[in-house]
Amino acid sequence: MRKTEKKSGKRAFVLLVIAIPILAYILSFSSLMHNAEFVEKGMGGRWEDEQYNAINSFVAYYLMDPDEERLIGLESFSEEEQQHLLDVKKVFHRAFDLLFLIVGMVLALAYFNNAAGKGESWRKILLYSGIITAAIPIILYLIPFGLLFSTVHSVFFAPGTWVFPKDAVLLQVYPIGFWKSAAFSLFLRGFVTGWLLILAGFIVGKRK
Repeated sequence: MRKTEKKSGKRAFVLLVIAIPILAYILSFSSLMHNAEFVEKGMGGRWEDEQYNAINSFVAYYLMDPDEERLIGLESFSEEEQQHLLDVKKVFHRAFDLLFLIVGMVLALAYFNNAAGKGESWRKILLYSGIITAAIPIILYLIPFGLLFSTVHSVFFAPGTWVFPKDAVLLQVYPIGFWKSAAFSLFLRGFVTGWLLILAGFIVGKRK
């Protein structure tokens, strides 16, 4: 029985170290995309602010719409752009599903980790997960943004479905500069969160 508990504790330890950084970045991305001030500052400059805000509000509402088959239905966007937004919405919904799954998994793993007599391992869990969380943006920062941007899109979207002409509305509303700012903000949040986890690990260690 004790061997089984020890194995469960080790598995919980490893999975927690992996799950916590994923959870940190999903939460960071979600909070960033819901930051209306950041989104408005990053949008393009060819139209009036009211037009940008109206379109962005419509897009934000659409992405949160639970109907995963309905096109956005905004005439400003071409059929290809509408289809891409539908694909984006599906990715968003999968990300939120993953968020709830990971939160549940972290809570369950935390229980098993403590039940297996590994409560003292929280120091290492926080330290290791913090190091991973802080290291991810450093590694990604070394990759040229264009390559990183295309790689991420290639992973989540079918080839050719996310490439549009320069005059496309999506590119005017959300130019490449917007995504660079978003990536930088996400990496910065991840880096800071990683160090906060590391600090928490040291604090937990001192209390033991």
